Amino acid sequence: MISEKKSKGKYGRRFFSLLCAAATAAVCLSVFTGCSSGSDSWHPAGMKLASSEDADYKMWVPESWTVDMSTGITSAYAGSGDYSNVSVTAQNLSGEQNYLTPSEYWEIYKTDLEATFPDIAYDEDTEGGISLLLDENAAMKYSYTATVTGTEFHFISVVCIRSGTVYLITYTAQPAIYENHLEEVQNILDNFSFIS
Repeated sequence: MISEKKSKGKYGRRFFSLLCAAATAAVCLSVFTGCSSGSDSWHPAGMKLASSEDADYKMWVPESWTVDMSTGITSAYAGSGDYSNVSVTAQNLSGEQNYLTPSEYWEIYKTDLEATFPDIAYDEDTEGGISLLLDENAAMKYSYTATVTGTEFHFISVVCIRSGTVYLITYTAQPAIYENHLEEVQNILDNFSFIS
């Protein structure tokens, strides 16, 4: 009788230990992957969703930034008197434009940009564009300065073409604080994703 109780206790402790180990592994997995129990609730650590549910992409921005959809486009700014911002515009392409690469599209867009901002000056390191991937899609990155309504700004523009749509992600800041957000902008680009 006594040996029977000991063996049940031994197996009960083993079961409890295995149960605790499995629960600990599940908690660690959800912490390390940034997930919670819902399939749509994943988000990069320290970031929040800035794009609308209707968009065919997800743009994540730092939690401290302010999301602003008042202009009808996805955008967010740093806040606290710092209006450095990131915005996304998407435009359907048609006809021959459907076959453009991001750099070919930029050459067309650049003409309009230069007509709008006659003092535009391209940063030497990105004048020809820097290739990158935006959620595994080919993209090009350009940076430049220009004066807008009497104020100089420093810009980064990332062009990506996917499924007949051109996506233009633009970071805008005053030159004195342009570098303050470059790491955050890179994090926004690294976590940008398209919805299948």
